[in-house]
Amino acid sequence: MNKKQLIREVARITKFSIRLSKIIVNCCIKTILSELQQGHRISLKDFGAFHIVKSLGRTYFDIQKKEIKKSSAKNIVKFVPYKKFKKQLSTNVVDVHDENDGSIGNIITLEPRVFINPAPTPQKLNPNNSGPLSGKQNIGKRYKHKQDVAEHNLAFKGKFLYDKFQGELDHDSFPSVKVPQHDTSILIPQRDKTGTTVGVMEPVLLSSIRKMCQELNNIIVLDNVKLPILNRNYSYRPDVCLYWKERNIYVDIEVDEPYDIVSRKPIHYKGNGDNLRDRYFIRNGWCVIRFAESQIHKNIEGVTNYIKRMLRWLTNDESIKYDEDTLESVERWTYEQAEQMASDNAREHYLNLPDYVSTDDTQTNHVSATYDIERLGFIKPDEDVLPPIEQSKRVSVIDKIAQINCDYCKVLKNDGYQWVYKNKQIKIVSHSGNEFITGKSPFEYELEIPVDEIKDIVPMENLFSEKQWEYNPCMQIEDYYTMREILFNAIANGNPIWIAYDSNNSGYSTRFLSNLVFCRMGATYDAPHIGLGLCTKHGKNSLSHFYAYCSNRKEFRMFAADGRIRELKVLNCEHVYIATEVYERSFAKLIMSIYDNCNGNAFFENVDKILEYMPKRELDSPITQINLADFHVLNGDIYRAIELYQQKPSGLFLTPSCTWGEACITDVNFFVKLFEEHLKDSSDYYDFNAKKQKQNFEKVLRILTQSPWIQHK
Repeated sequence: MNKKQLIREVARITKFSIRLSKIIVNCCIKTILSELQQGHRISLKDFGAFHIVKSLGRTYFDIQKKEIKKSSAKNIVKFVPYKKFKKQLSTNVVDVHDENDGSIGNIITLEPRVFINPAPTPQKLNPNNSGPLSGKQNIGKRYKHKQDVAEHNLAFKGKFLYDKFQGELDHDSFPSVKVPQHDTSILIPQRDKTGTTVGVMEPVLLSSIRKMCQELNNIIVLDNVKLPILNRNYSYRPDVCLYWKERNIYVDIEVDEPYDIVSRKPIHYKGNGDNLRDRYFIRNGWCVIRFAESQIHKNIEGVTNYIKRMLRWLTNDESIKYDEDTLESVERWTYEQAEQMASDNAREHYLNLPDYVSTDDTQTNHVSATYDIERLGFIKPDEDVLPPIEQSKRVSVIDKIAQINCDYCKVLKNDGYQWVYKNKQIKIVSHSGNEFITGKSPFEYELEIPVDEIKDIVPMENLFSEKQWEYNPCMQIEDYYTMREILFNAIANGNPIWIAYDSNNSGYSTRFLSNLVFCRMGATYDAPHIGLGLCTKHGKNSLSHFYAYCSNRKEFRMFAADGRIRELKVLNCEHVYIATEVYERSFAKLIMSIYDNCNGNAFFENVDKILEYMPKRELDSPITQINLADFHVLNGDIYRAIELYQQKPSGLFLTPSCTWGEACITDVNFFVKLFEEHLKDSSDYYDFNAKKQKQNFEKVLRILTQSPWIQHK
């Protein structure tokens, strides 16, 4: 209704003439205006009240004069509805200021909000439409969008088709890539009518991405879109939104700064709300890529190239061409580090701005201008915004646990690893939006296992296997060989054990031991198999000591494999490790640290033994295969190594930052430099002729770099 229509409606209701009704309406408007100009409050019974609120000016950076300024204050008209008036309404009322003052206006909630999620007709999103972002660098100021009440008719279309999920853990560095699980429903974005948030480097990034989209041809930028938040009445807004229609892929690209350039407050630090936001996106079928602002500023070409590499890694689409990765990783900052960066004017330095000089009113003005989300009806996001996870597997796990009557049960994981729980203490827990089983093990160690990683749960009718050993004073030396053979196999196969141990310090006691580790240089709980070959070469009787997690001390301790072990039992389970992929890690550590782990000149024996015990899943992994190729070069079998290096396309991505070919070349260069360094001291270490080895790896490098294989992108 406009003014003219209002006059006609007044005339209809009052039976007055149009001329008289016009005079009445104009008189009301003039009276309200006059009273507000005098600073008075207008209170209308059963309706509401009008009054003036003075908005403090904002502090901003003037790029032309290169100085911090303060905008003038302004008067804003506020309207407060009375209770009777609100009761007569059935919908929410939203008042958003016309001025772009960074506020969100008055949000008046009349009734408890009920969210329904039907599947309405999706809004059409015009790609590459004119938006608030331009190719200009917006230095010094971050414009906040006007907030709105989102339309919460959440619409989904299609499923995420790619199986590249890497978990939901928070990131520690930039760039960071997070990908949905396969077959996740994709939430369609809505049109954002209030505008988007413009930061310092977003326009530069957007300009570069638009050029990239012209090159790729089938990928577009969606301007001014938002993703409605489940159980909230507002939305998340991507800094940049990529859309690949043919493959139904949405990508949220974010630019993270360490602190606000005006308020000096830390942002995007470890432990803030970014991970919750990212999880919301991937739970709804979106990919997320985060860059540090400094990466955008220093290497915008490397950033866009990284985006192409990520899309190629995700889809294996050979039409996407990319260059070698030149983007340097940036460690994510803590809150304290961000505060220090603000104090040091870190952003100002890499953005080539004059150092920030604090004024007395800067902090106050910023705080007073910052809207209070909860006060105005916008509840801060929490775990309840996350879509529920698939329940079927959780239910089956709970049912399985309920059916087990034994004292112990064994959890079989998808990767072949196992764990043992005391059945009466095992339970399902939920945190960080994920479901886990947890509880005490016989080793007095609590381990949470994601429900999605569980293959099966089986009762343990017999906690111990038939293999056992017991001390007696009349034992011969051969009896100790038997005990050390049992220990050797327990370490190699990941069997926990139970022992009665006579310690010189604490006396005779029993305990469970898990995560057994060879007591050799380089062996750790996540790489316990370094000493396998050494024991093989010098006899398993050479296993004089070992490390293990002790249920009594609740820490890793060293134990002697001698008469101090009075009784030994092996638990009826295998591959029980705190860490995952421990065979792969042991193998990699041994290959890449040959001079650190060759005590007793048992390098080749170690490698052979680890390969013998390694599960097929880990043996077939790309990391193991590249390390295996390195091993063949060390063993003098160059052409067998070449076959392994070239067994996969050079352009096959292991991660968005590294292709198979790049990883192979990196490894070969590593060994060339390694033997080059050792030539300065001696040409022969542990049966490795440094000169010959250097020549072998240089030959491999020439073959790889000159072959068509490495040129394939």
